[in-house]
Amino acid sequence: MAIIRKSAIAAALMLLTFQATLLAQDTPAAPACPVPLSVFTDESGASWCLLDTSAVPAAQVASVSLAGVKTLKIKGKIAPDALASVINSPAAIDVAAIDMSWNYYGSGPVRIVLNSKNLSGLTYLDVSFNTLKADGADAIATAAGLPALKKLVLDGNGFDAAAVKKIVSSGLIRRLNSLSLTNNKFGDAGAAAIAESKNLESLTSLAIGLADINDAGVASLAASKYLRVLTSLDLHYNNITDEGAKSLAGTRSITKLTELNLDYNFISGEGTGALADSDALTNLKSLALWHNNVGNAGAAAIASSQKMRNLETLNLRFDDLTDSGIAAIADSANLTKLKTLDVGNNTFGPAGTASIKKLESSGVKVILSNEE
Repeated sequence: MAIIRKSAIAAALMLLTFQATLLAQDTPAAPACPVPLSVFTDESGASWCLLDTSAVPAAQVASVSLAGVKTLKIKGKIAPDALASVINSPAAIDVAAIDMSWNYYGSGPVRIVLNSKNLSGLTYLDVSFNTLKADGADAIATAAGLPALKKLVLDGNGFDAAAVKKIVSSGLIRRLNSLSLTNNKFGDAGAAAIAESKNLESLTSLAIGLADINDAGVASLAASKYLRVLTSLDLHYNNITDEGAKSLAGTRSITKLTELNLDYNFISGEGTGALADSDALTNLKSLALWHNNVGNAGAAAIASSQKMRNLETLNLRFDDLTDSGIAAIADSANLTKLKTLDVGNNTFGPAGTASIKKLESSGVKVILSNEE
């Protein structure tokens, strides 16, 4: 099957799904919220105290109390001085997570948060889709606050390679264990800046999907001296071919991965075989190859590899699988830890259906829904 480049809608849905998963894992449940804040539950089930400026008179915003608030979501336009009053109040010391995403603020309000002296307990910050661009990169590079920050989400902010280089050179980034720069078109030069940043030595999770990264950018990442403790790498919706897959397979640095997302790329059975036979990827528990050109040969390579024995989740949706591909997985003596298999949008006959039933009878959850 020749891959047709995917729609913006599909990409946006994938990004929202990723962000929802991240929030569910990394944000504590919110307590009762003081008036005028309200309880907001996002799609992942995470709860927040919501400051919706469209529902709070402008004159009251500056006096909003954060007493007892652990998770704060800010929605809508907010005057910089009002935000500063809220964020710099003594009660802000207890806030552990802030979500300011999808507000298109520009860098001003985000800069206030980055430099707050009272957000000393903040570990999670999401400022996605705020059109931060170059000025936002400067704000991150010069941030003087957030000493406890561990997880930073910067998706969809128009960062180019120069902005990414500035971001990863900041002291703020040095403290992180999780960084998401998805949906910023920084390309191979930005990937190289990430790979060459000593400030990312503590990073365990890196998400750089929808970034126009090609095989050269993947090669830079695979050769990085500073990404040695990564356990999760998300490269979905880039321009990665078999050559990029081979770079990942041959890495001597990124050897601790338990999660690898290569959805929506251009990897065939050859590249899949290289991944499956990699000495560097033996710790993988989750491998996502949705909407590539994996085919039956790629499925068989995964199934026959002893190096894939730790896989618990495998996504081969829309990957040109037929009966022989699903049979190889069902009959595999290596995939004994497999719990979830997504093979939707493939074509199976009666023999393939029998293989699916065999997998299900062994306790594997098989997903067959047809979605792009």
